[in-house]
Amino acid sequence: MAITHRAARAVLAATAATSATLALTATSAQAWTTYKPTGGPAVSFVNQGAIKIDFPLGGFTLDCTSFTLGGTVSSPGTSRAYAAPTGSTGPAAASMGTTSSGCSHPVWSSTVTPQGTWKLALTGDPVVVPSATGTTGLRAVAEYPAKIYDIRAYVDVAGCTFYVGGAADTATTTTGTGWVSGTFDPLTQVFKAKATSAGLVVATVPSGPMCTVLDYFYEDDPVAIIGATTGSAALWKNMPPAGSTSLLVGHP
Repeated sequence: MAITHRAARAVLAATAATSATLALTATSAQAWTTYKPTGGPAVSFVNQGAIKIDFPLGGFTLDCTSFTLGGTVSSPGTSRAYAAPTGSTGPAAASMGTTSSGCSHPVWSSTVTPQGTWKLALTGDPVVVPSATGTTGLRAVAEYPAKIYDIRAYVDVAGCTFYVGGAADTATTTTGTGWVSGTFDPLTQVFKAKATSAGLVVATVPSGPMCTVLDYFYEDDPVAIIGATTGSAALWKNMPPAGSTSLLVGHP
């Protein structure tokens, strides 16, 4: 029996949620309850390699050769609790209100316009990871589970228009509720997005005659942020502008 579109969407969403939950159960290096970001004051997260915005049930992707997130460290030197591991809540470690993207469809003209202020938050204790050099032992600096949240973007593909964000977003809301989970490494300054994150969807009904030409996709369909190849991670690296320093993490 053929799998319906709605059933396929439910299976994909359940798989993404399960993957995200399993990824967040790793053993932490230290039982902290608070952290304090330092550095800045400015941050500039620049994509490392191509990033794809994938619409797995619509059967198409948008290729982003550039995608930058610029802003400031939020209250540097001030302790705060970890944010919830999922959802669009803080407190934030950095707020990024200057965003830009260069995204394109392989055939049709397209634009992706980030909106609002996207935020970075740490969501748990640092997790020790294997040595990057392939030698035995552990790295001295661990990765923190993290998320980018309050995500919202307006998408236009050859006149097929819609918003990407959280399920609660509408065409008239001004603050996004979408999120992408991942990790942040203070040593490399890299945020690595998980390829399966359940926090982004097509937030509004796609509108325009080209929507059916692209393929059939619907409001609330999942959206994934991935690297240049299927299954790879999208990477953003903080490259602070002149006069600012790296985003570092202290405790408690």
